[in-house]
Amino acid sequence: MVITDAKALLAWIEASLPEVAPAAFGPWLAEPAGPGAVSAVVHVRIESAARPTRSIIVTLSAHPTTDNDSASS
Repeated sequence: MVITDAKALLAWIEASLPEVAPAAFGPWLAEPAGPGAVSAVVHVRIESAARPTRSIIVTLSAHPTTDNDSASS
């Protein structure tokens, strides 16, 4: 696979995340996982002769929706 731009990179990351049931979980957010959340860690490293190497680690989490809790009450 060849990534040709930032939009394609984002699409690849989104396609690589674990699948979560939309009715049971909210959207993926860049925040720590809470109780019952599904999480994924994304590592990005940029190497270029023109600039120092840069890297970032982002934790993405999909939290359970509160609607599921109230529906069972």
